[in-house]
Amino acid sequence: MIRLVYVLLSLLLAGCLPRSVVAFSSVCTKGGNVGWKNYDYGTSVVSSPLQKDFEKAGGVIYKTSVLTGDETQVIKQDITNLRLCSETTSSVARNRVGAVLSSESDTVRIIKEGSLNRLVERVAGDNYELSTNIPVEVRAYEKVGAGMEWHIDDVLYDPPQIEVVFTLENNSDCRTMWKENGPQHQKQKSIETDENSAILLRAGGVDHCVSSLKHGKRIIIKCAFRKVGSTFLENEQVLQFGKAASKKTKKQRGRRR
Repeated sequence: MIRLVYVLLSLLLAGCLPRSVVAFSSVCTKGGNVGWKNYDYGTSVVSSPLQKDFEKAGGVIYKTSVLTGDETQVIKQDITNLRLCSETTSSVARNRVGAVLSSESDTVRIIKEGSLNRLVERVAGDNYELSTNIPVEVRAYEKVGAGMEWHIDDVLYDPPQIEVVFTLENNSDCRTMWKENGPQHQKQKSIETDENSAILLRAGGVDHCVSSLKHGKRIIIKCAFRKVGSTFLENEQVLQFGKAASKKTKKQRGRRR
C-alpha cells in the first residue's frame, strides 16, 4: 500500500497524472486503511462542515474563539485611542458610535491576512478576500438604547459579499438575533455574542437585529469579504461613519448593516 501511494505521488508530481483525478486524505478507517476521497484542486467535491452549516441556515453562521490571543491583543491596542463619532441618521442602528479604520492599520492587516480570513475561506470558499470598497469599522454599543432594527444587508457585490460581525468586547445585555432560512421552516436564533466570536452573513440573506442596550458595553468590528473577481455594484464607498470618498453627495444606504 505504501509503495502504491509513493508511486502515485511520484507520478502526480511529475505531471503524469491529471491533478483533478484523485487525492487521498490522512483520515483512517476503523480497519486502519487510508481513507480516499475525490478532490478537485480548484474546488473540493465535498463541502466543509462549516460551509454546509452556513448554507443550511440560509447564509449565516456563528463561531467562537475566532482570533488568536496575539491577534486580539494587537487589535485592542490598535483601537485604544480611536476617536468614535455618531452614525449617519439613515442607519438602521440607534445610539451607536464608531469609526472607520485606516486600510494601513494593524487591525485591517490582521483581518486581511489572519485567522478571520481563514475562517471566511472555510465557510465561503478559498477564493474570498477582504473588500477594499467596504471599509473596516469599529462600532460601539455603549449608550442606553443602542441597538439595531431588523434588516437584511444590502447586496453590494455580484455575487453577494460575506458580511462579518466580530465581537471584540461584550459585557452588555444586547442580544443579536437572526432568522435562519432553512429548507423546511424559518428558525429564529438569539444570543449574547461572546468576546472573540464572529457572525458571518451572506448579503441579501437572513433578517437580523440587535436588541436595545440597557447596561454594559459591546464593541464590534464590521467588515466584508468579496469573492475574487466579483463586481462591485456601487459607484462609491458606503460609510456608516463619516463621508463617502466620492466628491458627489450620495444618500447613505442604511440597510447594509
